Amino acid sequence: MQRRDFIRSGAMAAGVMAVPNMLRAQGSKARVRMGFIGVGNRGTQLMHIFMKNPLVEVTALCDIYEPYLKRDESAYDPKFFEWGLKGRMPSFHQKDGTLKPQEAALATRIKAGTCRLYKDYKALLADPEVDAVCIATPDHWHAIMTIDAIKAGKDVYCEKPLTTRRRTRARSWPWASTGAATTRTAS
Repeated sequence: MQRRDFIRSGAMAAGVMAVPNMLRAQGSKARVRMGFIGVGNRGTQLMHIFMKNPLVEVTALCDIYEPYLKRDESAYDPKFFEWGLKGRMPSFHQKDGTLKPQEAALATRIKAGTCRLYKDYKALLADPEVDAVCIATPDHWHAIMTIDAIKAGKDVYCEKPLTTRRRTRARSWPWASTGAATTRTAS
């Protein structure tokens, strides 16, 4: 098994396993309404995985880079390509030029206003139409965004480190007690 396939299957399994826990925490709701904070390459991959689950509804996206947020590859800064970062940019189209099925569904939801777009993650966290968030931002943002999400009463899916520095780690311990106080999960 190649590393990429292993990571993809692991993320799929994590996404499938996270949803039932989120549903249990919410009580009787039939679907988890998810917001995605950071919709670059990894955030888009995770969103596509979660969108395959019929129990998940994407209701909000947040990113500070407008082409990611607006799902517009044509607006990418040309410097990214000069620097050889093309493989790290999310692709919204299939090889034949048509939108990927998940992106077509997302475009319909954005146009209908059932998926809102935010540049500030705190505004997304204040949205009552969001039950859970997936945090796919640079590592140094994980701890504070997870803490803020739990304090806002959201369930959280976050990969890898909650912090990258010892000083941040000392400040991030409150996330555990915050989660216990709100009965929310942090993955």
